Amino acid sequence: MQTRPYNASLERSSISLNHIASRKTSRVHFDVIIVGAGSASLSAALVLGRCRRQVLVCDVGHPRNAASHAMHSYLTRDGITSGEFLQTARTQLRPYSTVTRLEDEATDVASFEGGFTVQLHDRGHYSCRKLLLATRVVDSLPRIPGIEQFYGRSVHHCPYYDGWESRDQPLAVYGRGIKGVVSH
Repeated sequence: MQTRPYNASLERSSISLNHIASRKTSRVHFDVIIVGAGSASLSAALVLGRCRRQVLVCDVGHPRNAASHAMHSYLTRDGITSGEFLQTARTQLRPYSTVTRLEDEATDVASFEGGFTVQLHDRGHYSCRKLLLATRVVDSLPRIPGIEQFYGRSVHHCPYYDGWESRDQPLAVYGRGIKGVVSH
């Protein structure tokens, strides 16, 4: 079981859980295991680190906003790249030696009396008293040939997040059924 202090490289933000099951165990290694490493996860790690809780952050690195040229709608961070955001988060987490990270995928979660066990793909299992699942949303692009080359540049999943940069320009909205029709 080798872990690294949080100041090791972190470029991760995705997970897949295969199933949740019940299992008996009594070893608790962490107060909290956080699955995912996006803004919500890292904010939670910061708060828990400040409270001197033993925290494990695990994630594999497929951030939702990887295609975007910048992050928006985060007060004091509007317009920075996701890489800059992660670097700032890592810098702010460095003083908290109780926060540890593993670059690995959680593949199974089991509950036991008093906590949870998280099975990681490559690094075995870890147990905790509390479990925080802060995994990303997955955007499914429509099956339109060539759309991938424009995603994050001129095709966006959220007009609120990226709309300002396209203001006063023609806008097309794609959707299915009545929920896909929006007029502003």
